[in-house]
Parts: sequence; C-alpha cells; structure tokens
Amino acid sequence: MGILAGSNTNSNITIEHSEFALNGFGDGYSHNVYINHIDTFVFRYNYSHDPDIGHALKTRARHNYILYNRISEENGSGSYTIDIPNGGETILMGNLIEQSANSENASIITYGVEGLSNPIADFIAIHNTIVNNRPTGTFFFISPNTNLFKLYNNLVLGNGNYLNGTPMTLDSLANLRRTNIADAQLLNPATFDYHLQATSPAIDMAADAGFYAAMSLTPQYRYEHPQQVGARISIGAAYDIGAYEYTGEDCVFSPQISGSIDVCNGSIAQYSVPDLLGSTYIWTITGGTILSGQGTHQISVQWDDNTVGTIDIVQEIE
Repeated sequence: MGILAGSNTNSNITIEHSEFALNGFGDGYSHNVYINHIDTFVFRYNYSHDPDIGHALKTRARHNYILYNRISEENGSGSYTIDIPNGGETILMGNLIEQSANSENASIITYGVEGLSNPIADFIAIHNTIVNNRPTGTFFFISPNTNLFKLYNNLVLGNGNYLNGTPMTLDSLANLRRTNIADAQLLNPATFDYHLQATSPAIDMAADAGFYAAMSLTPQYRYEHPQQVGARISIGAAYDIGAYEYTGEDCVFSPQISGSIDVCNGSIAQYSVPDLLGSTYIWTITGGTILSGQGTHQISVQWDDNTVGTIDIVQEIE
C-alpha cells in the first residue's frame, strides 16, 4: 500500500508532486493511493504507476479534484486505473491516464460502481489523454444513477468500449476517439510521452467547456514528467484536445503588461505580466533602467528625465 487514508468526513487531503509505484499485495484490495470517506481530496502534479493488481488511484471523497497527473499502469498489472466507487463531485482534468497491457481489469476509469453514497453525483472529465494498451477494455464505467457526466476535449486512444453506463445527463463534446493509438500522432507513446506532434488531429479541435460551479474548465497547466507542472497556453484557433498543447519547440508570445503608463520624471514604477509556470521573461526598456526583476514576471523601472520611454516583453514557455 502506498497511501491509505482512513474515514473522517471533516478531513481534507492534498497530495502534490509525489510518486507512488509498485504498491499492492496482489490481492486486489491494496492500491497505490486509497482515500476513504473524507470531505475533499486534491491530487495534482503526481505520478502514480505500476500497481500490483490494485488501483493506481482510488478515492471515496465527497469532492475530488484530480488535476494534471500522470496515472499509468505501464509495466504493472493493475486493476482499475482510477476508481471513484461512491461518486462525489469529481473534476478529472489535464491527466495522462494509461492502462497496461497486463491489467487485471478491463475498466480504466470507474465512477459509482459500489453505489453513489456521496451527496453529489457529478463527474466532469475534461482535457485528459487516455490510452488503453490492453487488447480490450472500457474507458468509462459509469453508474446509471450519475446525475451529470460532462465529457469534453478528451483524447481517447486504443481498443475497447468507450462508455459503459447511461448517466441521467450526458454532456459530451469534442472528444477525439481513435482505436489505433498511432493515428493520434503522439510524440512517443511507447515511452508514455503523449505530447502532440505537429500532424496530430487533436490540434485546435477543442470546444469551450465553460464552468462547473465556479471552477473554470479551461486547463491552466500541463503535467511535466517527473512530478512537475508547467503553464498551458493556447496559441492556435482553439485549445488542443487532450492533456497537452502543441507549441512546437517553444511557445513565444508578448503578453499584456500591467503598470503605470503616465509617470513623472525620474520616478520608479512596477510592471508585470501573469506569472506562468515554466516561463522565461525578457524585458526591454528604452528611456529608463531596470532596477530589479529581469528574467521574472515583474520588474521595477526607474524612468529617465525628459524623455519618452517604452517597455516590451517576450515570454517563452518551454
């Protein structure tokens, strides 16, 4: 067992930047990560892989936020890759999810299969890349009493049944399904590198998923291996389907600058752009001097006397 959390409905658990691997006793009851009945579970920027006849991730929490992870069975013999057995308010966004050829169970992602005992039964799956390396399988196994299953912009690859179960409300748009994994034009799926190539049919094909409650369903980040996270920026006509955005070698753009436009002679002013993970910043000033912050998202500038100054920035995301 990697992590086993007991039941405490007043408890909140957050796990970030962690690795869980090779857990399980081979009995099907022990898992990489097993969260029992708590209030809120946040699982982000993690790497859970190679379980031994167990789940890579299992949670019974009332509220689940599973964001920007790599959850993969790889060479393991796992059961469900992700199991949410009692439902709950669940956001599954920006994840890399893979079922091994050696998996003991055909289902990849399950929701409510042990009964929807949690108060909310809404399952939101947005911008995930899901790969089945098993000859058969089921990508989504959903309780028929699920109130809402919202399924947008997922890249779903490999053999198997797409959806088992009929939720009360199914809101599905702009998901890309390919039984031949190679058709998706991923960088190197054999080594679990699911970045897009320039020829991928997923590029610029996503739809606006809007909001769930007050949470934006536009991905802000991307998982970067191992256990890291970077900013995700759309540079095309629309976002790309799946967990990654194709940007070529690098994404270079000029963001909007915040700060004072009219300043007094010799004054010092602050300027900034959004702070995006994985970015580098190059500021250019005329008519003034950068006092601090070059290379970051925020600088301090002392302007010269009796001159017109300019300020520009180039932001690059690897």
